[in-house]
Amino acid sequence: MHADLARYRSALTEQARTDPLTKLHNRLKLTEDLGLLHSLDNHDYCLAMVDVDNFKSYNDIYGHQAGDAALVAIATTLAREVRKADAVYRFGGEEFLLVLQDQSPATAASVMERVRSAVHDLRIEHSGDPDGVLTISAGVSAFTDGHRAGSEQLLREADLALYAAKASGRNRVNLASALRME
Repeated sequence: MHADLARYRSALTEQARTDPLTKLHNRLKLTEDLGLLHSLDNHDYCLAMVDVDNFKSYNDIYGHQAGDAALVAIATTLAREVRKADAVYRFGGEEFLLVLQDQSPATAASVMERVRSAVHDLRIEHSGDPDGVLTISAGVSAFTDGHRAGSEQLLREADLALYAAKASGRNRVNLASALRME
């Protein structure tokens, strides 16, 4: 009986930290993982906030079932395009967050360009998007020697960089460090 309870408890713990649609980690798991990363103060990493471009119009045109299928395809692509040491989370709705460990802003931007291109190459038709397919935009912030910000600040910076990517045309990756220089 104790072994059964331990198995059920373990399964429930995993379920509480997993997004039911995409099977990615969720925000609860993200909070735990960021806490762990910050306890290792000398461990550099980058956050990449990702948003599916023009997703509301996609749902309006194709329906929510197609929207769910598109989110699953994009989530699978995000997870496939990063290393095993990295982590991908469903942040909410059509937003995802990637934790890219041991990356500089430049290498994280390169990873995210590859990810962005892989999502574009899915060729998920979207008549409501100027590209004709679903695309993503991303904003990248970094926890590095020169910038030891807290996780909330890093999330804000990644979100601002994402907003700048959207404002400058979508389907692109922006670095938060580039915004701080302006």
